[in-house]
Amino acid sequence: MTREEILKMEAGTDLDKTITHKVISDDGFWHGVKPYSTDIAAAWEVVEKMRSISEFSFVWHRRPMAIFDKVNEEDKDLGDWVGAETAPLAICRAALLATLDQNHESE
Repeated sequence: MTREEILKMEAGTDLDKTITHKVISDDGFWHGVKPYSTDIAAAWEVVEKMRSISEFSFVWHRRPMAIFDKVNEEDKDLGDWVGAETAPLAICRAALLATLDQNHESE
């Protein structure tokens, strides 16, 4: 999955399944899909999960924007701010981008 594909993802079941697989599930088992991209309570579970591995920032300036950034003692690289029509969608897209960035770091 590319950065462009993530930024084009719309809220809904496909995005929720992707979040479940790439962000929520530690053990590879299917734990069910919640409406992460449309429900703020479910999206906050994504925030809590991501907080265990990175910092999270969220702002509302004409539209919701979110960023997850890995904390680095030597240099803090501010990742990409992700904007969306809703807070849950911004959170989900930002989490997937952070996961994508982490996967590239480990290669």
